[in-house]
Amino acid sequence: MKSTTLKKLLLSLLIAQALATGLGAQTWDTVSSGFDNGVNALAVNNGKLYAGGAFMFAAGNSANYMAQWNDTAWTGVGSGMNSYVLSLSTAPEGLYAGGYFWNAGSNSANSIALWNDTNWNGLGSGVYLFNGPSINAMVSYNGILYAGGNFSKAGNTCTNNMAEWNGQEWTSMGTGMNGNINAMAIYNGNIYIAGNFDSANGSAIYHIAMWDGAQWKAVGNGLNGNVTALCVYNGELYAGGGFDSTGSKRAIEMARWNGTRWDAVGTGMSMGSSVNALAVYNNKLYAGGSFDSAGGIQAWYIAVWNGQNWDNLGAGVNNTVNALAVYDSALYVGGWFTSVSGITANYIAKWTDNPKTIIAGVSNTIEANTVMIYPNPGKEVFQIQAKGYQLLANSRIEVYNLLGEKIANSQCPNQIQIDLSNQASGIYIYKVYNLGNLLGTGKLIKE
Repeated sequence: MKSTTLKKLLLSLLIAQALATGLGAQTWDTVSSGFDNGVNALAVNNGKLYAGGAFMFAAGNSANYMAQWNDTAWTGVGSGMNSYVLSLSTAPEGLYAGGYFWNAGSNSANSIALWNDTNWNGLGSGVYLFNGPSINAMVSYNGILYAGGNFSKAGNTCTNNMAEWNGQEWTSMGTGMNGNINAMAIYNGNIYIAGNFDSANGSAIYHIAMWDGAQWKAVGNGLNGNVTALCVYNGELYAGGGFDSTGSKRAIEMARWNGTRWDAVGTGMSMGSSVNALAVYNNKLYAGGSFDSAGGIQAWYIAVWNGQNWDNLGAGVNNTVNALAVYDSALYVGGWFTSVSGITANYIAKWTDNPKTIIAGVSNTIEANTVMIYPNPGKEVFQIQAKGYQLLANSRIEVYNLLGEKIANSQCPNQIQIDLSNQASGIYIYKVYNLGNLLGTGKLIKE
């Protein structure tokens, strides 16, 4: 009996290895029928993909500038907003949306609101500017929401385009900036903000600044033009926008900061264009914007950087990309385009890059370094924990059988539990993602 079972397992492994050789694919796909207008922001929260923008309908359903995707269909998020959404940010308490609106659901919400999976709520009295404020970028860190954009007040406090919300009230961060803030990121434990400013706290700081908890500081020589995207990749902070240099260094629309100096990202993008969005997917950095080349090769509005070189994503899309987000093992792309690689895709599409090692690569090398699983072998419930990493709210595990079919997934901070009690005994493959990046992969053996 044992011999027969072992033979079946070995045969399954050989079949899986053969099937896996065909799994290394890069493809564009539509996401239902998309939207009736542009997408400005994408974010993942509580197992759903959220989109915000200038649209009124999502796949024919009323959405009012906000929609959610559950792997099958687009639906509205409550009754939505009364005007454009420009930015989204996930946090333990829910999903934050920022933009030009002044109502969210049935509640007053001046340019910023929180969705708690049931209702929209404003953040105090929101933000203010005489001719209309906007929230262009947000990030949640250590229980504080940092919000930037184009506004003069947050609540009753003078803030000059940048403020923080502690769940109860708005406070200023120094005397703020003299221009719009368009992007934010956490890098080495500090808040970095970027935009179209050249002064912070009255000091010359060019288009990017760091908040150390008490004051704004310059980031080297800064950049010489508007910055619209920030992202951390391979231990460096990447900036994208509409600039062409940092100090005396040439850096066309893309630059990277290693904590002490700025460097170019290859030869950058086409001159006079802009990079609007950055995201890490399968250990590569993706950039979207208004460019038509990257690293000297044709790349229509979206490109990928592997740490050494730029590459395109096939024929790309046919208009500007504004937003990128990783969801359900794919890169979702939003913007003003209506086709991808010649296929109709109304303002949103997804790019899937399946390396062959997803199923065939069952080595526990990555697991030994970064992921701990126990018990293994086990009978029903497995615990998976990262070594030396803080798994955030959007961390998840996916489990596949040896035919490459996803049979389970789970999402939880710090420690992930996966229940295989309804699965047959055998060998399974798991993948652990942290912030959309593959953190570890290996074998699960169910007795």
